[in-house]
Amino acid sequence: PYTTLFRSDVAPTALGRAAIKQNNFEHIKTTNKQTENNMNTKKIIKLIAVLALFSLTLATSAQTLVPPGVPSGHWNLAGSPYIVVDNISVPSGQTLTIDPGVTVLIGSNLTITANGSLIQAVGTPSQRITIGSLSSSYYFNAILVQNQTGTNRFKYCDFANAQTAISMTVYGYNQVMPMEIMNCTFSNCVSQGIYGEAQGIEFWNGGYYYSDAILNPVIKNCVFDTTGNGCVMKIFGMRDCGQFCYTGYGYSNTKIIGNNFITLPEPRFSCKSAATPGVEAQFSLTT
Repeated sequence: PYTTLFRSDVAPTALGRAAIKQNNFEHIKTTNKQTENNMNTKKIIKLIAVLALFSLTLATSAQTLVPPGVPSGHWNLAGSPYIVVDNISVPSGQTLTIDPGVTVLIGSNLTITANGSLIQAVGTPSQRITIGSLSSSYYFNAILVQNQTGTNRFKYCDFANAQTAISMTVYGYNQVMPMEIMNCTFSNCVSQGIYGEAQGIEFWNGGYYYSDAILNPVIKNCVFDTTGNGCVMKIFGMRDCGQFCYTGYGYSNTKIIGNNFITLPEPRFSCKSAATPGVEAQFSLTT
């Protein structure tokens, strides 16, 4: 087994800044219901046209179209395959459970998000869960898991045809986010099979506020085949030095155990971490 510890307080990425603004409740919302409804209708019509190509295959089994918005809390074998026609988000504090043997087909460039919520996709050796797109020429964006202190689990899942199959991110507020990704396969993923990011934060809110972020994934007995990269981890922090220095650190305690990387360019596993002047980035590896 490989156990890695990273710490950094490098300046945040654009993604980190966006998330920090969100967590500080600096929201600017513009709503045009008619435009939104028209866009959703166009997406559904486009997807239905694509589904027509697969009608002979799908006609022999039940199927469930998952509409835009909030997904059901339990996807079972009777409703499989579940076909995601727009971006969906699991409500904060709730859990989306995907039963053994279920197939989930996600439209091109679409994302399933769990922000402060859980996804439990636990298959079995004889009933694996399939998460992919309608064909190898369509790529879904990601399964995005954010800012959850409970344990998200993906076991005995087969991921295919994605930009990034699983993306896991945690931002500040001293949150510790565990993940379990075990006995899964990742194939035909353009960017990487798994992406992880931990971003410490520092900001002014009537006084300096700073806090750490800790991402603790276990990636075990998985196969990565024909993905842009295997696993990519980015660990960042923020530091401000006025009269005093305030630092929010990003950490990751990552366990990589018994995985198989096939037909991948270098690197199979990478961590990007750096430091601002006066503070060291830390990396340790235990085998």
